[in-house]
Amino acid sequence: PGVTVDVAAGPATTADGDEETFAAVVAELVVNAVAAVAGRGRVTVTVGAADADGPWDAAAGDPVTGPAVAVDVRDTGPGI
Repeated sequence: PGVTVDVAAGPATTADGDEETFAAVVAELVVNAVAAVAGRGRVTVTVGAADADGPWDAAAGDPVTGPAVAVDVRDTGPGI
């Protein structure tokens, strides 16, 4: 029993943004994922470069283009 946390990172990248906010958001995602597995499971964090050209940007009403960072946090918890 226990929680296994796997971290995978792609090539280094940079993007404009607030470092403290980014770190806080990633930390909260990982904390929530660890809580979701209730002491027994796996959390996988993947970080890599992305392009901010997708529909998710336009939908926000403030389209952004250029380099971005993609963060994917998954867990083996039961879900909602």
